[in-house]
Amino acid sequence: MAHIRVWALDGRGIIPPERTAPSYLEGGSKDTAMAIEAQPDPTTPPAAPPAKQRPNAFESLKNRDFRLLTLSTISIGFGQWGQQIALGWLVFVLTHSAVQLANVAFIGGVLSLFLTPIGGIVADRYPRRTVIVCATLADTLQASVIAVLVLSGHVQVWHVYAFSLLTSLTTAMNQPARQAFVADLTTPETLPNAIAMNSIAQNISRILGPSLAGMLTAASLGSPFIFVAAMRGLACINTFMMRPPKRPVANRPNRNPLR
Repeated sequence: MAHIRVWALDGRGIIPPERTAPSYLEGGSKDTAMAIEAQPDPTTPPAAPPAKQRPNAFESLKNRDFRLLTLSTISIGFGQWGQQIALGWLVFVLTHSAVQLANVAFIGGVLSLFLTPIGGIVADRYPRRTVIVCATLADTLQASVIAVLVLSGHVQVWHVYAFSLLTSLTTAMNQPARQAFVADLTTPETLPNAIAMNSIAQNISRILGPSLAGMLTAASLGSPFIFVAAMRGLACINTFMMRPPKRPVANRPNRNPLR
């Protein structure tokens, strides 16, 4: 039950309910008006707030483009980790030198260290989907070439060095754009869940990729390179199928890559 308060309005202004006695209103003008204000009954309990929806652990995967990005991340991770096992074994088979094996890993790692900040600038200034597709396509072509060289028996040590350098370049372009692309495909509400899903996808490939590459290497020297090329090709297809919303491209000339 609600209490009703009556307000009077005349030429002298608004008359509160306690002053709306007939003796007060008798002197009012003809255009006196009455207003009714309903106030809630203090004995009535307040309405319960709407129930919050339970969070869904897979909320971000309802987005088609993000599902494709997740599959692409797993595939590219399989290729990346499988490549490390395959390249290491290939260098050892060709040279039987631990120094050569260390050199290949060191050169690729150092190049990625210096090029990754530049990859972040590229991801800011150009469409991220385009950057990811181009980098992944380049990875696929490189992996296919090295697979053909290994299977044909024409591979040499300098091929491995060149492949390691080129892969470091494309990875430095690919990873910053791929990480930032997560925010482009999701809403602020689902972004934390999307980041978690992306991390899970990376960890899946980090765990299973080397294991699969090791088993394939035990079968034949060329098998892991076929696997790497196939995984990167699948990642390229998944990324190409995305149709993300358009995003304004940043225009920041002379930007320091370390800021």
